[in-house]
Amino acid sequence: MKILTTVRGLLLLAVFSATAALAAPNGLNGDWNGSAEAIYPNGDCVAGLLFDGTINQEPGSGLFYGNFTYTVPGIGQISGVFTGYVDNGGKVSGLLSVVMGESEPPMAVATVEGKLKGNKLVAVTRDFSDGTTSILTAYRMR
Repeated sequence: MKILTTVRGLLLLAVFSATAALAAPNGLNGDWNGSAEAIYPNGDCVAGLLFDGTINQEPGSGLFYGNFTYTVPGIGQISGVFTGYVDNGGKVSGLLSVVMGESEPPMAVATVEGKLKGNKLVAVTRDFSDGTTSILTAYRMR
């Protein structure tokens, strides 16, 4: 009887551990590629924005930093850096910044709120420099 109770206890522990492991996000480390669509305050929409970025998550922490490049049709490339936080549920929150000049510090221009699910990131960006709101879908590159 005691052995059966011990086995049940171990099985219960294994089930809880497996569930917790499945719920934990994979983290943000890696190279990410994706696309976005934006809307301007006047209602104009721009589709086909391309995103490339590299994200580094601090070990044992939800804090992350990285760099990105957006390719905007008809305009060209916009590059910058970002910082943020991802919680255990995969909720992502951060700031996008651009460097205006070589000796100047980065200037925050947009907020990012999103959700990480495995190797997929979906995020909304609100850009204070031009008033756009964008939705980005990016995938971790292996």
